[in-house]
Amino acid sequence: MLGHLEITKDDAPVIVTAPKQRIALTALLLQANQLVTRDELVEHLWESRLPSDVYGSLHTHMSRLRQALGGGDTLIASRDSGYRVLADSDTLDVLRFRHLTALADGARKRGDTARESRLLREALALWRGPALAGIDSGPLQREVVPVLEKERLRAQERWFEVEIGQGRPAEVIANLEAAVRAHPTHESFWAQLIVAHAQAGRPAEARAAYRAARSLLSAELGADPGPEIQQAYQHLREGGVIARTAQRFGGVPAPAELPADNDAFTGRAAELGRLHAQMTSGGRPPVVAIVGAAGIGKSALAIQAAHQIAGHFPGGQLYVDLYGATPGVEPLRPLEVLRRFLRSWGLAEAAIPGSVDEAAARFRSLTYDSRVLVVLDNARDAAQVRPLIPGGPGCGVVITSRRSLVPLVGIGQTRLGALSEEESSLLLSRLVGRARVGAEPEAAAEVARLCDGLPVELCFAAARLAAHPAETLAATRDRLAMERHRPAEYAAG
Repeated sequence: MLGHLEITKDDAPVIVTAPKQRIALTALLLQANQLVTRDELVEHLWESRLPSDVYGSLHTHMSRLRQALGGGDTLIASRDSGYRVLADSDTLDVLRFRHLTALADGARKRGDTARESRLLREALALWRGPALAGIDSGPLQREVVPVLEKERLRAQERWFEVEIGQGRPAEVIANLEAAVRAHPTHESFWAQLIVAHAQAGRPAEARAAYRAARSLLSAELGADPGPEIQQAYQHLREGGVIARTAQRFGGVPAPAELPADNDAFTGRAAELGRLHAQMTSGGRPPVVAIVGAAGIGKSALAIQAAHQIAGHFPGGQLYVDLYGATPGVEPLRPLEVLRRFLRSWGLAEAAIPGSVDEAAARFRSLTYDSRVLVVLDNARDAAQVRPLIPGGPGCGVVITSRRSLVPLVGIGQTRLGALSEEESSLLLSRLVGRARVGAEPEAAAEVARLCDGLPVELCFAAARLAAHPAETLAATRDRLAMERHRPAEYAAG
């Protein structure tokens, strides 16, 4: 599906020409090994103009699709409420791509950049064009394609980083040029192209790339190049500092350790706006803390905000879960975290100091001239995070904690409250699917209300619904009401 839909069986192509059958197969494959309800498939196939016997029409399309694919129920299994297609990373390119990028991420964390590069190259080779090309479904094109393309962009960025960091800039210049043609307003690619030309000993081409980026961004967005491009150009003007920087810490590329952002993230517009302004409004980026009760969504907000502002910190992004309030798990000691951060910066184990004070000083020295974002998630208290804060004027820190961190000097603190009922309902819809919520709107609203505006409770409810496809929202509502000793009016009926 990473390109035009192509199906092979025993090395021979399988032709599915009917547009709605191709849409149905695509929708099933995107949720491989999970039940896709009939209502979800109806929404993908017809959106608004439904045939008079919509379920009969769906059954006809699915029967013909099975006939075209062969294999009957062994490939596409049917249940009363929907269908499920079986696939794995050996048979479906989307799953293969995600499997390879996950392996690459693991290699990166271990410092095995050679393996990371090989895995990313293999993952990117799976793409044969735009995702879901030729699939004429508005919902899939609007909701799924941007997510897949975003995953592809991240993999490309990471591969370019590794190759440039390992001293192989000339090998990726052609790919970078193709990337900026395909995504002309994606500033990270322009910055990487400038760096690659400079490190390959092509300063004239690097300056030409900067001028092209500036001209294009001005024409398309009415804006000057952002910090990544400006920093790359500044290094170029300073006479090849880029090349020296890449080798400064053993050729290790800048860390990019943020967890994946959550596509179901909902609400928090005011908090996101405030965090964005605090971290990017100029001057010295501050230390900010997100404080609130368990399950309120502190980590999700921090990660979402960090992804939005990551471009303002081209020196790298560091992330760690400090386990400050995780039941049954000892909070991480500051020295453990500093050792991890210093390894991310390319220091060999033997070169890392053995005391927390020395390790913190080394971390501050290495990051002083860089614009680095540090996310310290699930902190226990100020004492745990104080040694982990970089000292450079361009560095920023986002902390989450259940406790107030006022003892940290100069910290800005945001106290997070519960989601509104409207936001809770919207999050539930994104987690379990609009079709399922639309079939039981009143029960869905009660489920959202019974979760008390806590994202973690909504996720638990959605996870149960996913694990029990036959369970109705009304049944989930009744169970939640019973667990919370709610009045009897929430009983079935």
